[in-house]
Amino acid sequence: MVATLKENLFHWEIIIEGPIGSPYEGFKFVVDVDFPEQFPFKFPQFKFRTPIYHPNIKEGLMCQEMLGEKEWLPNKKVKDIIETMLGMLAHPDVNSAINIEAAEHVKKGTFYDVAREKATKDALK
Repeated sequence: MVATLKENLFHWEIIIEGPIGSPYEGFKFVVDVDFPEQFPFKFPQFKFRTPIYHPNIKEGLMCQEMLGEKEWLPNKKVKDIIETMLGMLAHPDVNSAINIEAAEHVKKGTFYDVAREKATKDALK
């Protein structure tokens, strides 16, 4: 679901559903999307407003490089970034971790349970 704020078309609020098979399955997360004035020539900024525990997300900010910031072209679609984001949620990459604690849980094999517990507490149902 995507909503724009009438007073600011450069800011979207999207609600994404956790991918099937991930610790986020069955939960929803609010993500803010801020478009720079130079959009579509400049990459939009994505930030989880709903707390989420993930190796590639810290304080709501995602690794922009993993979302395709470096490969961004004006003809790309925001939908493609959202699909990449969902893939990232389903398949954490510890090699590009910005949340070291969550990456350690992936390495120990405890990530799913820890992330699921935190999602139960923080995410929308």
